[in-house]
Amino acid sequence: MTGPLDWLFDATLTVAGHDVLWREILGNLFGLASAVGGLRRRVWAWPVGIVGNVLLFTVFLGAVFHTPQTV
Repeated sequence: MTGPLDWLFDATLTVAGHDVLWREILGNLFGLASAVGGLRRRVWAWPVGIVGNVLLFTVFLGAVFHTPQTV
């Protein structure tokens, strides 16, 4: 895959000797923000949640994107 978002697909953070994808971290943070926004009845919670779900979906389909995590 080539394009301006290559850094996001390949970026990792090492936690306790294991690589964690930045997409996974960002997806969970977006999900948390969406939950907080939903509790406060904010309209922006919906698109933020959708973005978080899309990011996490790419993590789960990691075999397609050839991520550094083990399959």
